[in-house]
Amino acid sequence: MYYGGPGGILSAVSDDGLTFNKESGVRVPSGSQNSPEVIVSDPTLVRLNDGRVRMYYKGATGPGGPGQSVHNVFSAISPDGLLFEKEGIRIDSQQTPDEGWASVPEAIVLPDGRVRLYYVSDSLDIKHGVVSAISDDGLAFTLEETKLTGFVDPAVVRLTDGSYMMLAVAFPFGSEGILTDAAPGIYSFTSQDGINFEDRKLVLAGEGNIDPAIIDLGDGAYRVYYWNITDQPPVIRSLNGKMTSNSSPASPSTVPDIVPVLIARSVAGAKVWLFAVDDGSPLLAMSAESDGKLIMGRMNVTDPTALFSWQTVASSADTGGVPIADHWHIFAHGYHWLVFSVAGDNASYLLKLDKDFQRLAIVPVGYTDGPTNDMFLVAEPDGVAVAHFAPGYGHTIIRFDTNAKKTGQVLIGDGKFTHANGSSAIPVDGGYLVFASETLNPSATGAVRVIQFDASWRPVDIRPVVDEDGMNAAMATAVRLDSGYTIVNLRVRTGVSLRQQAPSSPQPGFSLPDDSGALERLIVAPDGTIVSRETPVSGDANRAHTTLTGDLLVTTWDENGTARLRIDRVQ
Repeated sequence: MYYGGPGGILSAVSDDGLTFNKESGVRVPSGSQNSPEVIVSDPTLVRLNDGRVRMYYKGATGPGGPGQSVHNVFSAISPDGLLFEKEGIRIDSQQTPDEGWASVPEAIVLPDGRVRLYYVSDSLDIKHGVVSAISDDGLAFTLEETKLTGFVDPAVVRLTDGSYMMLAVAFPFGSEGILTDAAPGIYSFTSQDGINFEDRKLVLAGEGNIDPAIIDLGDGAYRVYYWNITDQPPVIRSLNGKMTSNSSPASPSTVPDIVPVLIARSVAGAKVWLFAVDDGSPLLAMSAESDGKLIMGRMNVTDPTALFSWQTVASSADTGGVPIADHWHIFAHGYHWLVFSVAGDNASYLLKLDKDFQRLAIVPVGYTDGPTNDMFLVAEPDGVAVAHFAPGYGHTIIRFDTNAKKTGQVLIGDGKFTHANGSSAIPVDGGYLVFASETLNPSATGAVRVIQFDASWRPVDIRPVVDEDGMNAAMATAVRLDSGYTIVNLRVRTGVSLRQQAPSSPQPGFSLPDDSGALERLIVAPDGTIVSRETPVSGDANRAHTTLTGDLLVTTWDENGTARLRIDRVQ
C-alpha cells in the first residue's frame, strides 16, 4: 500500500490486506518550498511490460482548495516498487482546461496497453469533478470526454466482463453552487467504455469518507480502502463488498415469483428457533434449540423430508448450569457463528464453529445493560456483530473480529431511529439494513421499519415496511435479491390496541403473554413499495427466519411448540 504521509509518499506491506507494517524510508519525497511539489500524495501505480512500476501522484504548491493552491499530476518510475526516480509533470493544470486543479489521479492500463488517467478537475465545463486523459506511452496525455460533475477522488477497476466500475466521493457543493443531489458518501458507477459512467449506487454513506482505493479479491468480491478526515490521527480503514447485477429500474414484469417446492412440515428434534444457513456445503446447515441445548445438523434441500441427525454444540455445561434460550446463527468468514442467551435473559455467549460444527471458540458477550434475549447477529467486513436490546433506545452493537475477540461496541437508535428487540439485520453495500420492530408488546400497535446504517453503524435513512394502526408487526427477517427486491417474513397480530390507546409495555426481561400470530411474507420493491403480500401461516406462528440458497427460499418458524420449515423457489 502506498499513501501520503510525513515527508512524502510512504508504503506499507501486508500478508492479508488487513494488517499492514510500515516500510522504512520515503518512496517519493516532497519538494522544497515554492516548488510545485510542496505536498505530494494520492499515489496510483501501474506495472509496465518490462516489470517496472510507474507511480502517478498529485503534487501541490501548498494546502487549500482550488484558487488557494495549484495541483498537478506527476510521475515517478521504479524497478522494485521501493526506489523511485521522479520523471516530471504529466498533467500541467495551468496549461490545460483544468484551471490549476488536476488532482487525485487514478491510473489503469487498458487491454491495448494504453494508460488512462482519471483525475479531479476544476475546468469550467465540469465545474468540479472527474475527467480522464489517455496516453500511448504513459507520459504524454490527451484529454478525453469523461465528465462526472460533483464527484471526486476516483478509484477505477476493470471488471471481468470488460466493463468498468468507478468509486468516487460526492462533492455536493462547489463555487458554482449545487453540483450533485447525492448525499455525502462514497458511490459506485459503472461504464461499458470507461468514459461514460452511470448507475450510481451508494457504497458508504457519511461525511468525511474520502480517497477510496479498490482491489479485486476474486469471485466478484472487492476491498475498498479509505479514510475519514475527522480521524485524528489519520487512519486508513477498509470494507469488503460484492458486485450486484446492474438491473434496470424495477417494473411490474420484474417482480420475482415465489413458487412452492415443499409444503410446511415440522422438523423432528427441533423445538424452537430453527435456522437454515448456507455455508457452501452441499447440505444446508441447520441449528435449533431443544431442552435447553443448542443443536446443529444438516439438511439435503433435494430431500428435505429426510430426518436430521442432530448434535449438541452448546449446553448448560457452557453457561454455569443455566439452560440456553434464544439464539441467532450466521455463516461468515469461513465459520459458523452462533450467539445465544440463557434462561433469565441475563447473559449471552458467542460461539465459533468450523464447517464440521467443531468448536473453535466460545466467549461471553458481556452485555449487562438490558435483556440478552431476542438478539440478532450480522456479518461485518472484518468480523461479526452481536446486537442486544437497549431499552428505550435501540440496540448495542458489540463487534468481534474473526478470532472472536471483542473489538468495540456502538449504540444505535434514539430519536426517530428508536426501536425494540425482535429486530434483525442484513449486510448491504456500504452498510447494513436493520428490520426494526417498534414494540414486542403483542397487545399494542407496532410497526416494522427498515433503518439504513452506514458501515460504521451511523443511521442514514428510515422508512416503514409495515405500519398499520391496530396491527402489531414484529420479528421480521429478510433476504435481498440481486434485482434489488427484498423478501421479508414477519409475524403480525391484528385487532390490537390503537396507538393512542396503547396499553403499557411490560418491563424488559419480563415474560410477554402469547405473542404468536400470522406469518406474512412480503416482496418489497427497491423503492420500498410492497408489491406482493401473502400469509403462509394464518396463526400461532412466531420467530420466522429467512434464508436464500441459490434460487431456493427456505423459511423456518416456531408454531405450537414445534419448529417448522417450508421451501419455495424464487423465479
